[in-house]
Amino acid sequence: MITKKYAPLFIALTLALAPQAMAVTASGTAKATVIRNITITEDQILDFGKFAPGLTGGTVRVFANGSSNSSGDVNVIDPANPGIFAVTGEPNEFFQINTPSSNVTLTRVGGSQTMSSVLETANAANNPINGRTLDGSGNADVYVQGVLTVSAAQAAGRYEGTYSVSVDY
Repeated sequence: MITKKYAPLFIALTLALAPQAMAVTASGTAKATVIRNITITEDQILDFGKFAPGLTGGTVRVFANGSSNSSGDVNVIDPANPGIFAVTGEPNEFFQINTPSSNVTLTRVGGSQTMSSVLETANAANNPINGRTLDGSGNADVYVQGVLTVSAAQAAGRYEGTYSVSVDY
């Protein structure tokens, strides 16, 4: 039993030794980095070249490296050229490339006849790609290669169509 004489001392020691509640504060850091917008522009149109269909038709293929060939009964007269798009943005950043998921139709200028092509993006070595990294200056080229189907009864004339290529980080 604690006597009245030692009670004040006991209370003082209890309060002194009891854990004290203390508030503490820490600081945090917030930051953000804004990078350059990514842009894409067409530098060279996709040109399947000049060719003549034979009795059975066939295909004309253009490659990213600038070469082309034909299959079936199609005689290529002038070579084809790949489409080339210039991409600019934040140096060393990876970006995605999106191309049409369906065939692209070319329609005869001044007529209604069509040809169908299947396109894909590629690197300069003809390897299909869906993304790549911008160089240290923030630049990259994207090539478009593809296969054009030519029918045996394809009407002579110039054929044109449009397609889109989009990029995003």
